[in-house]
Amino acid sequence: VITLDADLDMSTKEAWVPVTEFKGILDGNGKTISGLTIEATGNDAGLFITNNGIIKNLTLKDVTVKQVSGAAGAFAAINTGTIQNCVIDGGALTVNGTDAKLGAITGHNQTGASMIKDCKVKGNVVLTVAGGKVNAGGLAGVNGWWSKAQIQGSSIDKEVSFVYRGNGEGAIGGLGGWNVQGTITGCYSLMTITAFTAVNAGGLVGDLYCGDIFGNIINANVTATLGAGGVSGRMFSL
Repeated sequence: VITLDADLDMSTKEAWVPVTEFKGILDGNGKTISGLTIEATGNDAGLFITNNGIIKNLTLKDVTVKQVSGAAGAFAAINTGTIQNCVIDGGALTVNGTDAKLGAITGHNQTGASMIKDCKVKGNVVLTVAGGKVNAGGLAGVNGWWSKAQIQGSSIDKEVSFVYRGNGEGAIGGLGGWNVQGTITGCYSLMTITAFTAVNAGGLVGDLYCGDIFGNIINANVTATLGAGGVSGRMFSL
């Protein structure tokens, strides 16, 4: 178990090079890491590339994730564990790549064991898709992968914004970009989504491919040029 006992200011430090895989417990203990800049390892970027453990009770303030071409999220590029009671408070995350995945919390909430719970994105957070075909969401770029990955009790505040300038038919949503049999419950999104190129965009998810979405509140402002909807830009079911 790693427990923080003080706030950390990383604004004058060199860019963070992500740990490839985390399998333990990181307890932020209500503390804040501020001014963190995260560089990509290979094509992916996050505090960790893969979180296979538990990250909890941690705030990242004014975090920057530099432009990457794979999966990007402030806490983990790919989450196969639990991220709980964590906060993004201000920052900028950018991706540009074919089949890239972008979320403020994680790029891909991937497996049946993956959980995002009681997390919050607030303050002046700007998520940008600078190019490429990208699945991007306020919390997770992709939720599930033929699995019951879960997002519960989490929120996106109205100061948060999404700018999409991708190429091809991607998906962006207030909570998740592409939901592939995942479950999203008890969440809300108030963010503003602006798409300057063709994309499926929804207040909750951009593309719903099966899965369960219920008990959520939508008040997102969505402007898109392909498919736009209050809940989902496009829906499929089996």
